[in-house]
Amino acid sequence: MRDLIKEEIESPYLDDEIHLNKLTPLHVYWELIKISAWKNFAHHPTCSVYKNHYFNIGGLKLCVGCTSLYSALIIEIILYFVYSSFFVNYIVYVTIIGLIGFSVAVIQYFIKPENKWIKAMFRFILGIGIGSYLIIVLITPRWWLQLILGSILILSGALYNIMRGKANVQYCDICPLHNAEPYCDPFENTRIKAEKIHKIVDDQIRIIQEKKAEKWRMKQEKKIEKDKEE
Repeated sequence: MRDLIKEEIESPYLDDEIHLNKLTPLHVYWELIKISAWKNFAHHPTCSVYKNHYFNIGGLKLCVGCTSLYSALIIEIILYFVYSSFFVNYIVYVTIIGLIGFSVAVIQYFIKPENKWIKAMFRFILGIGIGSYLIIVLITPRWWLQLILGSILILSGALYNIMRGKANVQYCDICPLHNAEPYCDPFENTRIKAEKIHKIVDDQIRIIQEKKAEKWRMKQEKKIEKDKEE
């Protein structure tokens, strides 16, 4: 990764402003989703430092690796259900494709390409490999072999998620903004914004409850006055 220069970095985590236009449940939940979207969908902070790690599709930022991998996986599964006989008759080729997919993943691990589209290509090929492996599990005639192969796939996926982590922030410690003023901390910034939204909602609920209580009190006072007059 090239040397980071503070003036060149664009980060959405330098202020704690929120953009809650309306206090409806839908708007509140949507704002909370947007605030934490970098962790759940982009899997990286959405600043310019990580620009090669996420796609920006209509304002929605998605992880390059996961988007490419799952796109390939879904495409291959659809092809399997449409052309299942092809996969069954040419199981050897499906196995070779699977091995190629996993081999490419190993290559990517060692060369660690920076270019977004090269990474997307590697992950897409890995997705094809995983899809091929899953198809092999589905068409294997012996249940015990299906169980073994399926367990290997599940354990491999779990291990990958543990090693990778939910949100990758490997460049943050060496970023000039990490110790700047104001400093950039995606996790802390997300927490502060979420707390501000919850406080706004809590204050609004308190105001509504106070208005209801006041309305009920006035209603009771009128009732008492009416009873006295009678």
